[in-house]
Formats: sequence, structure tokens, C-alpha cells
Amino acid sequence: MEKKKLQMLGVIAILLLFAGGGSIITFTVNDLGYSSAFEGPKTSFIGAEYGGKKYTEYPSRFDKTLDFDVDDANGGKPDVAGEMTNVFVPEDSLQYSNWKQFPEWGDWLSDNARLTNPAKTYSWNITVDKNTTKVYRMEQWVMKFYVALSCEWQDKEDLYPGTIGEMDFGKQASNYYSNLDIWIEFDVTPTWYIEGQGTAHFCIASVQLGQTVKYQGRDLDGKTVSASSLVSVYPELSSSALYLYYNKFGTSDQVVVNEQTFQGKKLNPTYFVNKVYAHLDLKNFGVRGWNDGGAVKHQGDVATFDFDVRVFVIGEWTVKDIQQPPIDYVPLVPKTDNLGLSDYLADPRIQGLISLLVLGGLFIGLLIFAPWVLFALVGLFRSGKRK
Repeated sequence: MEKKKLQMLGVIAILLLFAGGGSIITFTVNDLGYSSAFEGPKTSFIGAEYGGKKYTEYPSRFDKTLDFDVDDANGGKPDVAGEMTNVFVPEDSLQYSNWKQFPEWGDWLSDNARLTNPAKTYSWNITVDKNTTKVYRMEQWVMKFYVALSCEWQDKEDLYPGTIGEMDFGKQASNYYSNLDIWIEFDVTPTWYIEGQGTAHFCIASVQLGQTVKYQGRDLDGKTVSASSLVSVYPELSSSALYLYYNKFGTSDQVVVNEQTFQGKKLNPTYFVNKVYAHLDLKNFGVRGWNDGGAVKHQGDVATFDFDVRVFVIGEWTVKDIQQPPIDYVPLVPKTDNLGLSDYLADPRIQGLISLLVLGGLFIGLLIFAPWVLFALVGLFRSGKRK
């Protein structure tokens, strides 16, 4: 009898687990964490494509940062590193949003000077039944998103056409990736915090460059490092847009759509999807080396992307990621491996030492070849002192 009771209790526990089970959360293999807890688009690097192969796993790294190398860690091709911000609402775009009710205040409030959010509002009168018409509203917001990529040289990676130790004075060698695609995921799955709350639904309308790509980097002292004429990426020019794919790597696999509804109305499943993907095409991106006064140096390419992400929002958007855009989102470029003659000559301490040596040499030269000049200078100094 006791055994049957225990069996019945076990069955009831299993049924309750499947029926309620709210405290038990299961994750898929890919759900190892999250990039942001704010409502709105969430971004991460999700892979790279090079030479007809796709890379998504260790030893490369793809999350909010990127560390990609197609071969050995210290040989072959150089590393491509990357960072990204969240997709956020620029704080200044909210400050003046109510000014639209006033007349124009001049060019200094133009779109080039300041973004205004929400940028636009759309509304529809939709008949619910023969006696009821309901107003549905959608807003357009302009958000910002920054990506910085850099190429980094390791000790044993060759710089072609010759190895780094064989370079002649004044000649350059390089090691470049051609047609390397870096893939980014935009996750706009509706976010909720409290059961029963209002939920916002997002559609990414477009992702386009707010300004032309920056190829300048900074050295370890913070000084600007000029770009190479060899580097090339797409998109590159201001206002150029990314193509948005439904699947990773732009495959033609069947898309699984989770139907979204708002107040009893379906949202277009072509655009209101949980995730879309885009890629940055590194057409020519790598590292150069040269011989400078007997020391071999290298410099990697960098590229900084400033994106305007336009989103359509339906519903109650309460929890926004609001930030000030970064002042100087530019990668560091370690430029010098070994100090060459030009580096020593540029050092203020060396310049001071050279000045002292020049003065000392001049004194010795006068002492040996023209001592009368020194005696005359001493005489002038003494006569001036007596006066």
C-alpha cells in the first residue's frame, strides 16, 4: 500500500512539473549568457567566413568581442580582433525631442548636428468590428552602434614576400586577409521583466553608416597613426547600408518565425522576426612590416564603423539603453617592436643628450684648435663682471 502511494506521488510530481514548472528554466546550448538586458536590439559577433569556410567556435572567440585567427596562434595569418558597443539611444536625441513643436531654430538644430527621438510616428485607424475603430501606433527610433576592428601581428607570422628578418632598408612586406567576412547578430526578441507587463516589439528598419569608416588608429602613447593605402572594407561610405539576412552566414535554410501579435493583431512576420544577421566585408585587411634603421617594425590595419540603427517600435518601450556616444572609439595600434634609429632620435632625452654631446665636442674642438677663442670669451666674461 505504501509503495502504491509513493508511486502516485511520483506521478503527481511529474504532472505538476510539466503543467506548472515555472521555477525550472531550460537553456539551449547557445544560451550561455546575454549581451544586454535592455529592451531593443542586442548585438554580438557570431562568426567569420574566409576561404569558403565558416568559423564559429574555439580557438576563435565570438561574443561582444572578437578574436579570430584562421590558423596557428603564432604563425601564418595575423589575428583579427574586434569590439562593439551595445545598440543604444543617444542621450542628446531625447533632450530636444519636444522642440519639434516650435518653428525652425536654424541650421544648428539640423539632422547633421543632432538626432531627435522618436524620429517619426506612424498611426493607423483599424476597424475592429462594425462599431469600433482602434488607433494603432508605431514609432521610428534612431539608435547608435559602434564596431572597431584591428589586425594584430604575432611573433612567428610571416610578412610576405620575405620573412620579417630579411627585409631590406626602405622596403615593406605584408600579410593580408582578402575577402574576410565578420558576421554580426541582431537579436530583437521581445524582452519582458514582469509577467503581464506591456511588451515592446521591434523591427530593424535599416543599419547604415552614420559617417565614413575611420581607418586611423592610435599608438600606445595616444597619438594618431595614419592609415595604409592598402586597407579596404565594405561598407565604407557614409549612409551605406548593411543587407540583413534571416539566417547566420546568409544561408537559404528555412526560417522559423515565432509569430508576434499586438493587441489581437498580427505583426508582419517578414520584418518582426527574432533575429537578423549582417556581415562586414574586410576586402583587404592585415599587417605591414618594414626595416627602420636596422629595427623591423610592424603596423596593423584598423577600421571603426559608426552605424545608425533605425528601428520600428510597437508597444510599450519602457526600459531603454540610453548613453552618450563614445568620444574616441578608435583601436590602439602597437606600431613598434624594436626601437630603430628614428625612435631613438625622436626621444627628448636622447635629443637632450645629443645637445650636450654637441656642446662638449664644440668645447673640446675650440680647446684644441682655437684656444684663443676660449680665452677671449673668458676675458669678456671677467670684464663684464668688474663693471
